[in-house]
Amino acid sequence: MANQGIVRHLNDLKKRVPDRMVRKRLSQAVESISKYPLPIESGAKARDLNGVGEWIATRIDEYLRSELHTGAAPSATSLIKAHAVLSQTVEPLSQRSAWG
Repeated sequence: MANQGIVRHLNDLKKRVPDRMVRKRLSQAVESISKYPLPIESGAKARDLNGVGEWIATRIDEYLRSELHTGAAPSATSLIKAHAVLSQTVEPLSQRSAWG
């Protein structure tokens, strides 16, 4: 499953939320996310899925930010974006002066 961590996080959250309607929305979101075949990289992108509103999208973003700080492997898309940014800002070694 591409979004196993998000699903686990939302299921844990569902156990701690006292409001029955919020738990129902979390259940809908978990079901949609668990069926979604691609990695979810932001809460905003997850909003297209059934059961994911603004509040759940914010929880997804918080989870994704916390995963970045715990040393989880970055997604392929984030690596490509990082490479693109670095390649624009860092002068290639072949173009650097030997005398700096």
